[in-house]
Amino acid sequence: MFYHISLEHEILLHPRYFGPNLLNTVKQKLFTEVEGTCTGKYGFVIAVTTIDNIGAGVIQPGRGFVLYPVKYKAIVFRPFKGEVVDAVVTQVNKVGLFTEIGPMSCFISRHSIPSEMEFDPNSNPPCYKTVDEDIVIQQDDEIRLKIVGTRVDKNDIFAIGSLMDDYLGECLIIHARVVAWGRVVWRPGWRWDLMPESQMKETLILSAWKIQDMWPLGCEVCSSSCPQL
Repeated sequence: MFYHISLEHEILLHPRYFGPNLLNTVKQKLFTEVEGTCTGKYGFVIAVTTIDNIGAGVIQPGRGFVLYPVKYKAIVFRPFKGEVVDAVVTQVNKVGLFTEIGPMSCFISRHSIPSEMEFDPNSNPPCYKTVDEDIVIQQDDEIRLKIVGTRVDKNDIFAIGSLMDDYLGECLIIHARVVAWGRVVWRPGWRWDLMPESQMKETLILSAWKIQDMWPLGCEVCSSSCPQL
């Protein structure tokens, strides 16, 4: 999903930038030109971490511009088939769900949504929900999905997702106060996001398929934070 790799890029610099701040200008142009971009081979460039080398500039004949080869390291986002990721729902309609996984768009077909969830066009906003409305997925909800396919273009990557597997679907954010730290253990299919060390023995943020799954953990749920309980 996320990788730290070495890359290369060429910076074309106008003569007006020649001066004592030339190298800083090259660095700033590198950040501007590569961060947030996408290539089919490496994926989305999230952030440049280090600049390893700025090579000697080559003057372009008849133009006066100078071309600087730059070697750098960056964090890139490159999804692959079979990965399980969290996404935000951006659009809901009868054909399926449109979501965003960071900078990447992902579509979930109606046929890749569990059969017990039906589209409700009369809901405001439109949503997919179970008959008892125990699970509801609508715009701006955070869901967990599996990537079942990707389409790689020259400057973009598009994904196809599915909710047809265990522990996929709506992510419920629950605040819990830990009663016995030693009894709280990792469980398959759960994501644990610990608070800063000074607070980690007091608070956990749990992302679960259902709220009821919390009870075997031996945690005392704060009812003020979880009005559904």
